[in-house]
Amino acid sequence: MGKMRCLTFFERSNLTKITPAQIEFRQNGTPVSQSFDDIYFSQEDGLTESIEVFQQGNQLFERWQTCEKSVFTIAETGFGTGLNFLALCQSFSQFVAQNPTHKLKRLHFISFEKFPLTKAALQQALASWPSLHTWSQALIENYPYLIAGPHRILLNENIQLDLWLGDVQDSLQQMQDHKLYQVKKPPYFGEQAERKKIGQGFVDAWFLDGFAPSKNPDMWQQSLFEHMARLSSNNGSFSTFTAAGFVRRGLISAGFDVKKVAGFGRKRERIQGQLTQKNQLNPPSRQAVAVIGGGIAAICTALQLVKRDVPVDLYFEKAANGASGNQQGAIYPLLQNEHNNLIEIYIKGFYFAKQFYQNYLNLFDFPLQWCGVAQLNFSKIIAERQQAITNNPYFPTDLVRAVSAEELSKLAGIKLDVDGMYYPSGGWMSPKLFVQAAIEYLTEHNQCRVYPQHKLLDLTYSGEHPSWQLNFLCADKSATTNSYTKVVLATGHQLEQFAVTEHVVIEALRGQVSHLTATAEMAKLKTVLCHKGYLTPNWQGEYCIGATFSRDLNLTSNISSDNLTNVQQQQHFLPNQADSFAVQHIVSERAAIRAASLDHIPLMGEVLSTTELKYCHAKKHRQRPEELTAEQQYKGLYLLSGLGSRGLTTAPLLAETLAATINNEGLPLSHKMFEALNPNRFFYRGINRGLV
Repeated sequence: MGKMRCLTFFERSNLTKITPAQIEFRQNGTPVSQSFDDIYFSQEDGLTESIEVFQQGNQLFERWQTCEKSVFTIAETGFGTGLNFLALCQSFSQFVAQNPTHKLKRLHFISFEKFPLTKAALQQALASWPSLHTWSQALIENYPYLIAGPHRILLNENIQLDLWLGDVQDSLQQMQDHKLYQVKKPPYFGEQAERKKIGQGFVDAWFLDGFAPSKNPDMWQQSLFEHMARLSSNNGSFSTFTAAGFVRRGLISAGFDVKKVAGFGRKRERIQGQLTQKNQLNPPSRQAVAVIGGGIAAICTALQLVKRDVPVDLYFEKAANGASGNQQGAIYPLLQNEHNNLIEIYIKGFYFAKQFYQNYLNLFDFPLQWCGVAQLNFSKIIAERQQAITNNPYFPTDLVRAVSAEELSKLAGIKLDVDGMYYPSGGWMSPKLFVQAAIEYLTEHNQCRVYPQHKLLDLTYSGEHPSWQLNFLCADKSATTNSYTKVVLATGHQLEQFAVTEHVVIEALRGQVSHLTATAEMAKLKTVLCHKGYLTPNWQGEYCIGATFSRDLNLTSNISSDNLTNVQQQQHFLPNQADSFAVQHIVSERAAIRAASLDHIPLMGEVLSTTELKYCHAKKHRQRPEELTAEQQYKGLYLLSGLGSRGLTTAPLLAETLAATINNEGLPLSHKMFEALNPNRFFYRGINRGLV
């Protein structure tokens, strides 16, 4: 089918400024909330209380011993100083160490906080617990930007934290249960999802914490208890420090069995309980998932699946294809003054990417430098945009800040004549060497089989026994067919070659970068510089400049005119270093095709058939379409593509989300953001507007 014109829009919303906690410390070190006039924990027995009320109250150690899953999920209603979480990290790490062959390997902790502590206040508060120092330092080092929404924090290979910043009621509304994000007739693009009280949840235990009900009545609402029931797994438990009557009655009304037990310390009673009347969530299949592609999207997806002990068969025709084969690439977010889905994905993606690459650097070697990224102010329009962004209180200064020409020159190590905008946590990596090293790692992994030089010719669906038949052309020109229940397509712009994804709209863009010998002047460059193009610092005597953009896909080879365009662009924006960009310094170049979406938001999620999408539209408008056959209801076909020019920034978080979806886990994205990434969105909007 031909490409539809762009039907998309950015969903705009008010910028939600997160207000840090107003906190004071007593002489004995106890932190006190000035807003709620309540302590965060008792200096004398706060750690003991946390363990007794929340860990023992939920019978965690006993349940871990009998757990048949690879991940155990706990949610908490008030993060505060993180004491409950850090105490849990210590207990779970001890369990893993004592039970090295146990199936349970990972802890997923989800917490909510409307008024988070600043990093400095958090550090001061946690200094009270030297026994938790290792975990406290890991949290402080990875503490997120104080920006609304979920932030996935990787404490180590076994423990991850989703910290949702903002009102707990709003956040819970944006959390997907499995019935919502795996249903075959989902809501689309701003419609309100129908949420049933009894769905298929994934939370195994709740720490019902927070300031006392009398101090914080906005949190302790019936809607909180209803969301707890919705998100809980069968036999999901809760424990809390309070025994307030309305809390007990609210939990009973939501479906929990509640009992009173002896309180901690001077408290006479508290309550704990369990949800037993819940649909049982089927465990994820241990059959291999086929991941198709040799670029950053496919490799990140394979890594995040095997991390979960999900078997993977990785197929690719050529490793490090497309822009993933470039020698150097920048890692930094795209920002705009007006908040929208695109900016949200880039900020959260950037934060997660830093952790992701740093963690994998401990497993295999590849070039990575967090040297900062500077965007030059090269025109009046750009100056106005940058000023609006850096003056916007939504964006913290540890994410981005304005810099003068003098400061920018010191940061960059070369003389610059213009002001700019600086991302202190940005940097660059070698996508080519990352992909190659990751493939070597996956080849040795016991959960992954790697099939190089396998070109996917087509794939067909069998609905009677849901499965996908994949037909490959091998290196020796022979053909082979394999069957899978779950397939991830991460083949970039080549999606249009397959009949089952021809309705997924992808734009292909050609770009060329040039590699130059570093002169003495350019060897001084210490940061990535961006203007209309970009250049990276010296690595092994060379640096990268670029990139051109063209829709002429016939130009698949390297061309000298693009080299000239690249050097002239650098000479124009960096006149002080113009001599360093002479053509004779060019040592090589590389052209590649990038896949981008029409609205610049990547495509990620489960692919539906065009027939089913039309069926969904008809049912929504109260029409009576013919019932779908099994062949028309695709199951198990996932897609990750359209990453555009910042794939290094977004690929890790999107791969993490896709792997969590496949493995029936809680997601690191809000429902709104998950919906914005829907790979079927362009076709469905075309139906809405009568264009298909």
